[in-house]
Amino acid sequence: MDKFMVNLDKYGNTSTASIPMATVEAAEQGKLKRGDKIVMVGFGAGLTWCAAVITWTGPLPMERKPNLKREKTFARFRSFVRRAVRRVEGFLNPKELD
Repeated sequence: MDKFMVNLDKYGNTSTASIPMATVEAAEQGKLKRGDKIVMVGFGAGLTWCAAVITWTGPLPMERKPNLKREKTFARFRSFVRRAVRRVEGFLNPKELD
């Protein structure tokens, strides 16, 4: 089991979203080294599946660290604007009831 990254006990069944979550965890824990071969397999509903073999080259360099507070504020503002636009569109284009 030391060769497998399993996060089912932490997050439950997240389907194919488990792949990037497990990859980030493995990288943060130092389990991935440059040049490692990684097999990623995902199973979904309806008997769908996918697999990939990659060579780990390491995380991409970042110019700056993300400001989570700013990103969260921006996401809330964007969500508010989108809801407002949908509401205005609903007033301008009301659907006729039969």
